[in-house]
Amino acid sequence: MKRKSYREPLWTRKFVLLLITAIFMYITTFMFIPTLPLFARNLGVTDPSVGGIIILVYTISCLASRAIWGDTADHWERKPVYLVGVIIMATAAPFFGLVSSLGGF
Repeated sequence: MKRKSYREPLWTRKFVLLLITAIFMYITTFMFIPTLPLFARNLGVTDPSVGGIIILVYTISCLASRAIWGDTADHWERKPVYLVGVIIMATAAPFFGLVSSLGGF
């Protein structure tokens, strides 16, 4: 006699919510990346290499934070770690427009 295996459906409410959240997080990230060098220019930075440095620092910080948050998510439950990340992103994103200078450049 064959046993029927039960497979949970993919498109559950939790999955759709996670998908929508991830889409908005990526949209936010992809909106910021192209504007970072232009943002530096508007703040008075004349050296074009500063735009590359800004992208480099942004990329390295994203990679480093993913390693830290990934390890944290493995040790704790993923949902609270993901919610903390969403809260940090939602809180920090509006302050992007309030920066008035790039110290050191």
